[in-house]
Amino acid sequence: MVRSGFSPPDQRRPELVAVKNFLQFIRWPNLLIMALTMAMVRYCLLRPMLAVNDITLQQGELSFWLLVLSVVLIAAAGNMINDYHDVEADQVNKGNKTMVGKVYSEETVMNLYMAFNGLAFVIAFYIAWEVDMWNLMLVQVLAAGLLWFYSSAFKSMPVIGNLVVALLSALVPLLTGVYEYIHEARNLEVFWFNFDFVWGYTLFAFLLTWIREMIKDMEDYKGDLSAGYNTLPILAGIPFTKVFTTLVLGATMVAIGMLMRLQQEAGDAISATYFALLIELPLLILALITIQAKTPKSFHRASTLSKVIMLCGILYMLVIWHNLSYPI
Repeated sequence: MVRSGFSPPDQRRPELVAVKNFLQFIRWPNLLIMALTMAMVRYCLLRPMLAVNDITLQQGELSFWLLVLSVVLIAAAGNMINDYHDVEADQVNKGNKTMVGKVYSEETVMNLYMAFNGLAFVIAFYIAWEVDMWNLMLVQVLAAGLLWFYSSAFKSMPVIGNLVVALLSALVPLLTGVYEYIHEARNLEVFWFNFDFVWGYTLFAFLLTWIREMIKDMEDYKGDLSAGYNTLPILAGIPFTKVFTTLVLGATMVAIGMLMRLQQEAGDAISATYFALLIELPLLILALITIQAKTPKSFHRASTLSKVIMLCGILYMLVIWHNLSYPI
């Protein structure tokens, strides 16, 4: 018997349900990771690295956070348009969790997509105007264009769609470094900037995202097949995709292992231990799970683990911050 005065949560607080649906629609955890990555690169990587040479951050706080906002808005818009073009496959892969056509009409999705991209372009224009380099805003414009073509065409192609997403993910840490470098070159007559760490994170983001996208393609095999997509698992088969994904995982582990050796030779036991326990070991587990996976649920576990590994990689910047701020 229902108690008097009680109403289901959806009826009692519809505004909370609307917020929850919207956050789920734009995939807020992924957006949060993007913002966290950019903030960590700025405050845990660039700032202590520059401080070693008595240089302060040259890009202002407002300018930096506007850059973060523009990136997050474009990514959110990309998630929207991906769902817009992916309705048929999502009906199989997501079932009742499909948003387009159920929670949001196609017209609403398109209006939100244009509004988010429009605001991102305005912000990109402003931060490019700050340094008098108008061509910088082309990065955001090209990213939005690639996300459109990814969702409408590239996603259904083998390898190309995965590489597009991996490339765009790699731009997240790279953009933070590029904008700081440009501000330094503009404001200082003599400056020093080492891109090594930034390039390292750019490569790490590219490889981990590529791996995760291939795992997701295996997870979404049935829906993608019903939608007429031609992803790598559909074209070459899941067994081949497993082997290829594992090879990329192996290459990533070799690269991390080489970095571990350099850290050990430099006497940085903390970094070497961090890499071994929180990067290399999880990568090995990910390879084993991927090879053994047979169901969408097991592939989803592998995809989730790849996110955890990426987060561990981001948090390693705290170790870099400690090493640079408190050298032995």
